[in-house]
Amino acid sequence: MQCNLIYIMNFRNKPRSGGFTLIELMVVISIIGLLSSIILAGLNSAKKKAQDAAIISDLRNFISQAELFRTVTDGHSTVNGILPDTMKAGIQKANGTYNCFSASSVSNPALAGESNLRWACSATNSDKSILWTVSSESGGVSTWDNSNVTPDGTNKTWSQAISHCANGGKRTPSIEELYTARQAVGLYNSSTAPAGFFTIDYWSSTEYTQDIDYAWGVNTPGGDLYYGDKDGTYKVRCIR
Repeated sequence: MQCNLIYIMNFRNKPRSGGFTLIELMVVISIIGLLSSIILAGLNSAKKKAQDAAIISDLRNFISQAELFRTVTDGHSTVNGILPDTMKAGIQKANGTYNCFSASSVSNPALAGESNLRWACSATNSDKSILWTVSSESGGVSTWDNSNVTPDGTNKTWSQAISHCANGGKRTPSIEELYTARQAVGLYNSSTAPAGFFTIDYWSSTEYTQDIDYAWGVNTPGGDLYYGDKDGTYKVRCIR
């Protein structure tokens, strides 16, 4: 009996041969997989930030060239037909899209009599989660509010839209900003519209110079520019 006990004790204390158990291998593999996921997520985030930075940099470059053009020609009158090409490289490299306002490309004869039209360009990043606009209206790069400003579904008159966007340092977009934003993100139907946008009529801050009782708006599905009675009710998106 004593001999058997000694044998058992010696067997239990016997050093284990080399190698890992299946459980140990699974634990190590799980840890490696978790660390890989964290690293890849960080790399993707850094890549997205770099893409967004490329778009912002290109938009700011557009501002500088537009202002240089204005000092030379004493106006922004043809800036839309000359400078948009300077935006393409950075935005396309970042898998983004952009659109610049050009009155000649808008089939609305009423625009011909508008003396208050300004230049504007809008751009969005690859997943359309961020929308920027640059124009002579804002004098810099502006970001669109990602939320619908009429969550209760109630449309607003023009004056209500202006007042609503004035809260929190925001403003109502100009007609050029609204038009180029619609074009940049592809607001052709509800299924492709970014969060907060509907395929419906939106107010701009631009008044119709021929009649002070009217203001300009954009129909997002068709992309048509229109001027409507200020007492009419439409949706509105803010820009900051």
